[in-house]
Amino acid sequence: MKDLFIPLLLTFTYASIMECPIYECDTLPEDQCVSVKEKEGNKEYRVQPCKKPLVCDTSSSTFPWHCKRYARTKLPGEYNENQEECISNISTNSTCQGLSEGSDCNQDKECNYGLYCNKKCMKTLKEDESCDEENKCGAFLVCNGKCIKMGSLENDAATIDSRACNSFYSLNNTCKPGPILIKSKQKFGPTVCTGMCFYKTDDKHLILNCTCGRSNLGVAYCNPGKGDFNLDTVIPHNILVLGLHR
Repeated sequence: MKDLFIPLLLTFTYASIMECPIYECDTLPEDQCVSVKEKEGNKEYRVQPCKKPLVCDTSSSTFPWHCKRYARTKLPGEYNENQEECISNISTNSTCQGLSEGSDCNQDKECNYGLYCNKKCMKTLKEDESCDEENKCGAFLVCNGKCIKMGSLENDAATIDSRACNSFYSLNNTCKPGPILIKSKQKFGPTVCTGMCFYKTDDKHLILNCTCGRSNLGVAYCNPGKGDFNLDTVIPHNILVLGLHR
C-alpha cells in the first residue's frame, strides 16, 4: 500500500500539466488532408481523408498537409499503382523494388532486403560479425559489439541495446526484468494519465511521461510496461510483427 500511495499522490500533483492535441474530422479545402489551428493554447488537428486515388503527403514538417497523386512512402515488396509511390522510385509488375547492392542511396529503406545504406547499398552483417552501428546488422539482429539475435540475452547480461535482452529492457547497460505499469482502478482499456506514469521494476519505481493519444478527447495515456503480461509474452515471440526492413 505504501508503494502505491506515493505515485497516487504525485499523480494529483501533476494533474493539469499534461495537455494533448485534439484530432477532429472536418471539412477542409479539397486539396488538404490535415490542418492545424491553436485554441486556448492547445493545438487542434483538423483531418479529412483524401479522395481516391489521392493520398495524404505526410512528409512535410509544416501544415497544412496536402493530398497528392503519389507519396513516396512504400517499401520494397509493397504493391503500388505507380512507381512514384515507391521510396526507391523503382517498380516491377506493380511491386516496389529496392536499390541493388552498390547503388547510391540516402536511407536504408531505399535498398533491397538484406542491404543497408552507407552512401551506397551494402550487404548487412551476419550473426556474430563485429559491428559499430545497429543498421549494419541483418534482419532480427542488433548490434552489441557484434550482431546478435534480438531477445537472446538473459537478465544481468551486459548490453548496449535493450532489444538484445529477452525482456527488451535494460538499465545502465544491463538486461533487467521489464517494468510493470502500476495501474489505476481502471480495469479495461488504455490507462488514462494526467501527468506522469508510474512503473515498478525489480528494485525501484520508474516515473515516465504520459503519451498523448490521437483522438478528439485530447487525453494522454500510459504505455504498457515491458514487463506487463501482454508485452512480456507478445514481444519475444512475435518479433515478425515489427516489419523490420533488413
